[in-house]
Amino acid sequence: MSRIEHPCTRGAAARLHPIPTTFAFFDPSRNLWNRLGGSGRPMGVGRERAMRFAVLLGASLIVGACGLMPSSVDGVWVFVEFTVDGVTQNVVVGENTSEQPWVELDSGAMRGSSGCNHFSGTYQHKNGILQSSPGGTLMWCGDSAGSLMQFEAAFFRLMAEGGPTVTKRGSLMTWTGPEVALTLEQATPDPGR
Repeated sequence: MSRIEHPCTRGAAARLHPIPTTFAFFDPSRNLWNRLGGSGRPMGVGRERAMRFAVLLGASLIVGACGLMPSSVDGVWVFVEFTVDGVTQNVVVGENTSEQPWVELDSGAMRGSSGCNHFSGTYQHKNGILQSSPGGTLMWCGDSAGSLMQFEAAFFRLMAEGGPTVTKRGSLMTWTGPEVALTLEQATPDPGR
């Protein structure tokens, strides 16, 4: 028996599963057809090829489903609304943000603009919770009162509250925490590029 890395695991934490180096269904004298109650005779070229095709097709479908599929939240999103302590505001450039805030989520990596500063980091989306700790630039935008940083303050407050609950309906997604909620709309193309 040889040990082959399982296709659904990667890196140092990969689990190894024993897989036989010879497969019984390729050996005409001990084939899978006979094990499943077949005729007791060798399979024959046509059935053996069909069995090989079925096994290869099944293996490729398994590998394709092992995390190579994008997360349901992946994509480019534009922030359109925010709620802080029960007060909801639309995101308006020049009023409560200096530029259109957006986020790109791509297979565990996140980057974007919080309205003034740009951020990046990693995220995990599990059981409806978005876990992330983005880091970014530290610029001041706007007037001395900070009115153009209202959305940014809400964004980083939500991230500091812990993992927001994610709700997705069509092209809208909402991140909700104890005191802050952000509404995002799916965008095409990326507004930050």
